[in-house]
This record gives sequence, C-alpha cells and structure tokens, in this order.
Amino acid sequence: MGPVGVGKTALSQVLGESWGVTPITEDFGANPHLLDFYKSPEDNSFKSQTWFLVRKIKQLESLTADYTEIIDPALEMDYLYAKVQHDIGWMTDVEWQTYRMLYDIHTHASQVREPDIFVVINAPVDILTQRIRKRGREFELWMLDKKPEYLERLQSAVSSWTWEASDYTEVIPVNSGEIDYVTIDHHRKMVVSYIEDMMIKIRNNNE
Repeated sequence: MGPVGVGKTALSQVLGESWGVTPITEDFGANPHLLDFYKSPEDNSFKSQTWFLVRKIKQLESLTADYTEIIDPALEMDYLYAKVQHDIGWMTDVEWQTYRMLYDIHTHASQVREPDIFVVINAPVDILTQRIRKRGREFELWMLDKKPEYLERLQSAVSSWTWEASDYTEVIPVNSGEIDYVTIDHHRKMVVSYIEDMMIKIRNNNE
C-alpha cells in the first residue's frame, strides 16, 4: 500500500524477483474512466473507483492460501483512494455510501482473503512530487498541477491507515524516501532483507 509515486510497483517487482513470485498488478490503463477522471474528477470519481473495485475483486477472488502472492496494490488501497476522493468532494455522499456498500457486498460475496501482511510504503510529499514529475505521465502531472491537495491527502491517509491498522493486522512500514530500491542494488538487497526479517518476527510472535 502507498500513495501515488511512492514505489509500490517497483517494490513488488523487487520482492517478486527475490521470491520467484509474479506480482498481481493493477492494469490501470484498462480503466475506461481513468482519463476522464483526470480531466474532471468530480464527474468521474465514482465510476473510476467502482471499475477498479470490481476489477480487483475479480483478480483476488480465486486466490488461495496455498501460494505466496504479492498484490499491488492491496484492495484496501483502492478503498483509501475512494475515501480521499470523497473527502475532497469529488465523490458525493450518496456515491460514497454506494461505493462502501458495493465494497462490503463484493468482498463478502467473493470471500476475498485479507493479506497476511501489509507492506505500507510512504514518503514525504515533496519526494512523491519529484518522482511523479520524473516519470512524466501526463494525467498525473495534470492532477499534480491542478489538484495538489489530492497527493497530500493520499499521503496523509496512508500514514493514518498505517497507524490504525497496526492495532489489528500485521504491517511492515517502508520509508521509500530514505531508500532507493529502484536504482541502487545495495538498497534493493537491504529492503528485501528488512522485509524478510520483519516477516520472521511476525511469524515468531504469532506462534
């Protein structure tokens, strides 16, 4: 889990290569509402987030506990995206209530398993901004320039979720502002080792 530009996909790839696992990734480009969302968030937030929700449920409903899976991002991140968009005012109260109802119905009906461990990545907003500008996706740049509060709210929401979720589930925090696992090999090895050590501690505490 983590806000836009924090390095979720990069870390999932690093872990996947280390563990011999192909991450379950989000094909955001297939969302037919996404470009319209970035042009007019107020008119397309609900449609875009609902599409992501249904698509993610379909990806996750067939998973079992038989194999290690890396989910990028977790379904709970989809919920946070929607919540922040509602808090900003892009999703009406009725749309937010409908989204929450659909979220509960779909997750219950499909019996999607909650991840055993959440790896939550975060970084300061200025670093996220630099990374988004560097990768140069036009729609993200538009959002960054026209709606800068969105990134700030996402970063804050992830921080709050991490704090609250640690009371009832297993969370491994990663500060990608202090480590560059994208371009520095030593950092890639370091973050994998850190996460594996944390997983061992979690397993030992639960035995």
